[in-house]
Amino acid sequence: MKKKLCMLFAIVLLLVGGCNEKSQNYFTGIILKITDNYFIVSPDDSESIRETGDMVLVPKEVVSSNGIPELAAGERIQVVYNEMELTDEGVIIDIVYAIYKENDLEGTQEK
Repeated sequence: MKKKLCMLFAIVLLLVGGCNEKSQNYFTGIILKITDNYFIVSPDDSESIRETGDMVLVPKEVVSSNGIPELAAGERIQVVYNEMELTDEGVIIDIVYAIYKENDLEGTQEK
């Protein structure tokens, strides 16, 4: 009886844990401009976020403890985020989990 109860408890924990996963989206693009608060990024044509807008405002504040790498206009980056919002200013990312230089990712990830 104890064994069945423990097994049932384990299954319930797995089901509940699976429902609480946060969605992480990402896209690759080129930095067009850097302002005090944002990176203005042009997503690659193949990215689904491009359907929403051709310029995305990516906040400089990230969740990653690694912070933001040294970036300049014209660099290719990958942005990992949770959600975006369409505003009068354009497409704005809500929470940025991490920003990576694309050349730092080569050979480490598949899309």
